[in-house]
Amino acid sequence: MNQFNVIHNVIIEGRTTQEEIEKSTLLPRSTVSETLSSAVNRGIIRMTRNKGSRIKYYEPAILFPDLMLSYFDRAANYIATMIQRLASFIKDIRNTRLKSEEASKFLDFLLTLEEGYQLSYAFSINMKVEVVRRLREEFEKGFEFI
Repeated sequence: MNQFNVIHNVIIEGRTTQEEIEKSTLLPRSTVSETLSSAVNRGIIRMTRNKGSRIKYYEPAILFPDLMLSYFDRAANYIATMIQRLASFIKDIRNTRLKSEEASKFLDFLLTLEEGYQLSYAFSINMKVEVVRRLREEFEKGFEFI
């Protein structure tokens, strides 16, 4: 939640300092510093300085809609990886020729889990499509994104 507050503050303010973030979020200096550093490393926030100044300014590195859509992409990539791993594991188990009831139940469990991941993947892709559609509608109405 602290990370969200810090990143949200930078996105809303547009350009701000660590001290301003600390004041507005009431978070400890170390928490704000760690969060900003992590966000800069992940490419969500950009750090700049005015020439001759030691003060660091933080600003969004990507537009808010892009940030939102990247979360859907990461979720879909993770789910796709899990589906591949499960498929490989299921194949390995089927090739072992285990015929015990426990092995059969475990294989059924894995197949159910794989099906759940397939549904989650489809949901993530469909949600991204829906978000893009709605963002486009708002943009066409004249809504300006941060």
